[in-house]
Amino acid sequence: MSFSFENLTEKAAEIVKESLDLAKEHGHSQVTPQHIAQAMLENKDGYTKNILTRAGGDPVHALGEIKRLVQKMPSQTPPPPGGPSVTQSFLKVFSDAEILQTKTEDSFLAVDMILLALLNVKEILQTFAVSKSAIEEAVKQVRGSNKVSSRSAESSFDSLAKFDID
Repeated sequence: MSFSFENLTEKAAEIVKESLDLAKEHGHSQVTPQHIAQAMLENKDGYTKNILTRAGGDPVHALGEIKRLVQKMPSQTPPPPGGPSVTQSFLKVFSDAEILQTKTEDSFLAVDMILLALLNVKEILQTFAVSKSAIEEAVKQVRGSNKVSSRSAESSFDSLAKFDID
């Protein structure tokens, strides 16, 4: 799979950048799905936290568990020259997300499709401590019938994710 920023929404590109930054900060030679999960849970827009809450999960606990996994990864000082490389599992998350993107007929790859693809990583699903189907249902409720037809399309369903938690 060839990974391309051009296919990502603005928010998805921000998550990828944040995951790369996390790997660099920790002196990791590789970027993994765990870095993506941490970036999503720490992201200022709160989308992933709200989805987990809606699904019956505890985003604070999940973030703590993800951070623990990231901390356990081998690191080096100084960080690797040229920055970290992406792992096959990182690329698989985006490959799976692109398959989901095709099914939803979106023009761009959005954060919710990346979140759903992360659920295929057993270790991450376990840290979320809710069922895959509960998260899928929460994403479906927030997204509704909206399509991602522009790089900024997620803003049209962000307000629901932020303010419509019962």
